[in-house]
Amino acid sequence: MDRQNTQLFFKENYNELQWGTDKHSSYLKGYFEPLILNGFPEYITNISATPFIIKCGDLLLPGVLPGDLKDCYVSSPYSQYITYAQAELREIDSASVRLVLKLFLKALGVIAKLCDINKVVYVNNWLLSTNLYPDIKTETLREIKEALESRYPDRVIIFRSLNEKCNEPLMRDLYGLGASRTLSRQVYISDPFKKDYLERKDFHKDKKFLVKTKFEVKKTGFNELDINQIKLLYDKLYIDKYFDLNPQFTYKFFENAVKNNLFNFQLLTSENKPKAVLGYFSRNYQMTTPIFGFETDAPAKEGLYRLISAILMQESEKHSLMLNQSSGASHFKSQRGASPYIEYNYYFVSHVGIKQKTIWRILSAMLNSIGIYTLKKMKL
Repeated sequence: MDRQNTQLFFKENYNELQWGTDKHSSYLKGYFEPLILNGFPEYITNISATPFIIKCGDLLLPGVLPGDLKDCYVSSPYSQYITYAQAELREIDSASVRLVLKLFLKALGVIAKLCDINKVVYVNNWLLSTNLYPDIKTETLREIKEALESRYPDRVIIFRSLNEKCNEPLMRDLYGLGASRTLSRQVYISDPFKKDYLERKDFHKDKKFLVKTKFEVKKTGFNELDINQIKLLYDKLYIDKYFDLNPQFTYKFFENAVKNNLFNFQLLTSENKPKAVLGYFSRNYQMTTPIFGFETDAPAKEGLYRLISAILMQESEKHSLMLNQSSGASHFKSQRGASPYIEYNYYFVSHVGIKQKTIWRILSAMLNSIGIYTLKKMKL
């Protein structure tokens, strides 16, 4: 196979794309076709990137060319490594440490802009906090890498969301092809085969709590009101409580997700009032939950976070899927048997100029040493 067998399909030549009939292709079409034809703002308001499809033989993957520096962190390296890090400083108690890090990140941000940090091309980026990968053969990876290097000699090639628990063969192949890596974050993964969670009292308490709960769970037949509530509950947690740097999904995004069964939604209601929601998807024996939300001002005794977390564990057990619980709430997840793993972004820079090589080498040098040490030490 050579790089001439890899094709890229944008809005301009989208009608030339021949979709496969397999499950993965159908899912990708339902997800990315609206984004390509109508643009991101109609579906994710804080992303101005350009989506496209990579076709290599029978394999189809989503690709993304970043837009504005201020875009959501899932499509902007600047936002992930500079803006999001600045926002996270509020979690540090020491005022002096916050000040030092603030000044450091400000200086790093200047360097990042000068070195065109956002001049990248993402492979298999679903614009979610966690990306799941299909099986990709080594030769296919090589073909995609060489095709993108030829098409974009001024862009770093990035594969997001890789960890040794779920992606060890892919990480090994990327390294063998010359990729470097830099820290992304620490994620927590529950393994239904190891069953570490069975030894945790909190896990069993949550299961009993779920059985006793009076909430009703709706899984199908979502109407316009339900879709609005899904968006509202997601926004309350990820946008209002956390950061507006998280993906800001519109009603149309959730409407399309329901229409094309992109996520397994479960909506918790009490007396017909929506209280919490989760939406997960699975691929290659793994599952993750990009849609997660609840009434953040509800009484603690309702245990909404516990309930939807218990439902996720239940789904993981039922379908024998490794559950990638993403980052955050580390103590809660650890107490229920999830194990921490460092997540990396793998990238190719041999074909780009010195400026871009410089910023990615700086990030790797700092984050792969001090960054990883800090994550493990503080159990973030």
